[in-house]
Amino acid sequence: MQVNYLCRLPYHDVTSPHQSWTKSTPDLLIVGHDRTIVYFNNDRSFLISKDSEVNLPPGKYKCNL
Repeated sequence: MQVNYLCRLPYHDVTSPHQSWTKSTPDLLIVGHDRTIVYFNNDRSFLISKDSEVNLPPGKYKCNL
């Protein structure tokens, strides 16, 4: 559930309409200790600061939207 939330989060960001990946699909989610990165299938990425509500362990997760 949290993986899907984080994979969709870039689309809800206020600045997302100006990003070149807005029409791309998220492919991979990499969770670190202090930040999360969403990689898209067009080789772009979106950085998310780690939120205290997200409790996924660090690792790589496949985005399935």
